[in-house]
Amino acid sequence: MESEIENKKQNENYIIVRSFLGANSEILLESLNQFRHTNKVESDDLFGDSHETKSINYNLNFPKKSKKDILIEEKNSLGLYVSGNPLANYQDLVTQIQDSVYRDDVNLILINKIKKIFTKKNAMMFALLVSTPFGDYEAIIFPKKAMALSPILQEKEIFWVIGKIEEGQKSENSKVNEDGEAVEYEQKPKILINTMIPLDGDLVDFLSQDKKNPLSQSSKRRVESINIQQFIGKQSLKPAEKTEVKSEAVNSETKILKISKEFGIEKTRQIKSLLKKEQFENSTKVGIEIEIKPGEWKKAKGVFWIDLEKLKELNINL
Repeated sequence: MESEIENKKQNENYIIVRSFLGANSEILLESLNQFRHTNKVESDDLFGDSHETKSINYNLNFPKKSKKDILIEEKNSLGLYVSGNPLANYQDLVTQIQDSVYRDDVNLILINKIKKIFTKKNAMMFALLVSTPFGDYEAIIFPKKAMALSPILQEKEIFWVIGKIEEGQKSENSKVNEDGEAVEYEQKPKILINTMIPLDGDLVDFLSQDKKNPLSQSSKRRVESINIQQFIGKQSLKPAEKTEVKSEAVNSETKILKISKEFGIEKTRQIKSLLKKEQFENSTKVGIEIEIKPGEWKKAKGVFWIDLEKLKELNINL
């Protein structure tokens, strides 16, 4: 029991730290650049010995991300999971389902990337990069199934799938190496997806609709005996609530904040530190326009949130 509580505490700390770093990465990088610039100026100045330090305005109202999203961002940035497979906790569940229905083509996948492909006959199909509880795969959805499955396909979401797994094989490339020998490369194992439903879908009904491998009554009872929803609820993959944010009403009216060149670098930096990409307590939605040159303004992409009272402290009113 103590180890379970400790693991939960460590998992919560991990999520908070990674969410904080994600929300403040730009602020940290900007502060680091300013620190380097200050050090360079002081090193060039014979009297540069003040060592004045400026406080950093961290975003403390950051939303906690789900562990799944943190690991997906990790894989997108580094090309692999360093802190763990986001579906690793589902290994036992998938194994129980496979054993209950006596088949190994039932699996869980997390879609990392979707690529739409058109055949020579202009038929649409999909090539996916997916993660399963047992490793990473390429997945193929052929044209006959592509149109039907297209509406539910979504990156960063988890699905039950029925699909044959083709193990990776060495294939001969048309290129040759420096010795004139044909180069071989290892193909990734593939999942040929026949059909799929979201993670929280009705798995029994999903398996029962497979006409090629109809679900027997005994298999159906075994699957029904597995409390799938309770198992899913324990995995901490759903987004958590925001940190340090009260559930008070948020002003959703959109205003325009114009950042003039007259503000200067320091004031502009202070304004940027107040802008958040997520709504928070007492915040107002704003669109940003930046002055490129006198009389010429450029609209920034996206919508931001800001505390108007803190903005007033900089002598700026919308």
